[in-house]
Amino acid sequence: AKYLDETLQLVNDALDKVSRSFKERVVLGADMELRYGTVPYRLLSESQQWRAELALGIALAAHSGAVVLMDRFDMVQPSDRGAILQMLGAQNAAQVIIGATLKQAPEFPAESGLFAYWLG
Repeated sequence: AKYLDETLQLVNDALDKVSRSFKERVVLGADMELRYGTVPYRLLSESQQWRAELALGIALAAHSGAVVLMDRFDMVQPSDRGAILQMLGAQNAAQVIIGATLKQAPEFPAESGLFAYWLG
């Protein structure tokens, strides 16, 4: 139980860092259920599930050096995309590749380190 608690704390610390740009914090409970705020993963909207999956992917990749591949960025409300992209540009725990079907290419500040490959 001690080792599980310590490991969960490490994962939840990483989840907390990633999910600060979200409306709710992502948490992995002692029952191993992922939550967005207090809502269990299975009851989340697609957009909230996407955020929870991104947070968990980055939290796990930070400890393993893995690449996080996320599709369906278009599931996230347009008003929330900027904060997520800024968080991704500011973090250095994992390399993240995002796929999306968007009407126009996103614009990033030159210093952000973010870039888009637009396929037309």
